[in-house]
Amino acid sequence: MTRARRGRWLRWHRWLGLFLLLPILFLVITGVLISVSDWRGWQHEPVHASVLSWLYGVPPDVPETGYQAEGHWLARQGGRLLFNTTQVARCPHALVGAVNHQDLIAAICGDSMLLLDHKGALIETLSGVPDGGQRLGLDSGGQLLLQSHAGTHLFDDFTGAWRDSDEDTVDWARETPLPDTLRHELAQGAPLPGISRERVMLDLHSGRLFGRAGVWVINAAALLMTLLALSGAWTWASRLVRKR
Repeated sequence: MTRARRGRWLRWHRWLGLFLLLPILFLVITGVLISVSDWRGWQHEPVHASVLSWLYGVPPDVPETGYQAEGHWLARQGGRLLFNTTQVARCPHALVGAVNHQDLIAAICGDSMLLLDHKGALIETLSGVPDGGQRLGLDSGGQLLLQSHAGTHLFDDFTGAWRDSDEDTVDWARETPLPDTLRHELAQGAPLPGISRERVMLDLHSGRLFGRAGVWVINAAALLMTLLALSGAWTWASRLVRKR
């Protein structure tokens, strides 16, 4: 390769590297964020941005109904349990009910029972709730009862276990529509259902967040980066051959 031709090749290589500076930084940063998303718990963290709602075409998750206990509203939003407008705990499964129980508020979420104080602080999470819970209530003595596909179960406050019961006098918690004012507050910055921070990072990294055009841009950038690497290797190899 002549000196003039080699000089043109080097200039082209440098301009290509400058052109790819931002795409390379973008891919590196999003790649690093994806690699740490697991231990950061981003696979469970919802996103709330209205711009992302528009890009994904997914309306925000605003709960319509909930349960009232001691003057407070409990509902499920974005895989979280809400105490009025505050997210207090993870609730990845359906919220079965919430009642006042022994100066605490008991809420059944899937196979877990969450115990909260009247300020919304999470006191304890108990597992072992019978599968297929349908509704939660209290008997005349104030004991917790859960109705499932298999029947009615009573919670033993001493052992923390559920046992079968034939109690038929139960005050079941009723799921009712949330007040309009509360729904309006929850709509502000409501999470997008099924969209986590990790999902956003993955879609940014691949370009899918911006549709087919975004994927083509990322693919084009990847091909140009391959060309940049090959041109750099060719320049180095030609210089090595010339020295010999």
